[in-house]
Amino acid sequence: MANQKKHRWLPYLMVLPAFSIMVLVVVFPIVNTVARSFRTTDGQFTLDNYVYFFTSAEALQSLLFTLAEALTVMALSVVLSFLLALYLRFSKSPVSRALGKLYLLPRFIPGIAAVYAVMNVIKDSGSINRIAAAFGVDYIGTCHWLGRNIRTFRRYL
Repeated sequence: MANQKKHRWLPYLMVLPAFSIMVLVVVFPIVNTVARSFRTTDGQFTLDNYVYFFTSAEALQSLLFTLAEALTVMALSVVLSFLLALYLRFSKSPVSRALGKLYLLPRFIPGIAAVYAVMNVIKDSGSINRIAAAFGVDYIGTCHWLGRNIRTFRRYL
């Protein structure tokens, strides 16, 4: 029982990094955008932006067009997905088997894409080295620290 109480917070601590990144990348920009929409360029609180948006013919036309497009795409996606699911479930054709196998492909792509992205960031011609070179830092080799080989940089003076 004491061991169970001790590890009660462990799942929350393990989720905390991902949750923090999501708050930083998704929630904070949304809240910031909404808060800034109530301010003028000099920082005064106002509802003028919303009054303009809902009274402007161009803005309302743009809003209605966006809603119509979003609803159309959503409806088409649902109908086509449902029809494709029925086809894949009840058909035994080679096309349905091939589509069923292609359906599994996105499960592996994120991992492959992440590895490729990391390789492009940290390799010698990657973005970290390019950014460092732009600030006058040059890659000079590796050093042995805490049992690991670490790349070292030197700064041009």
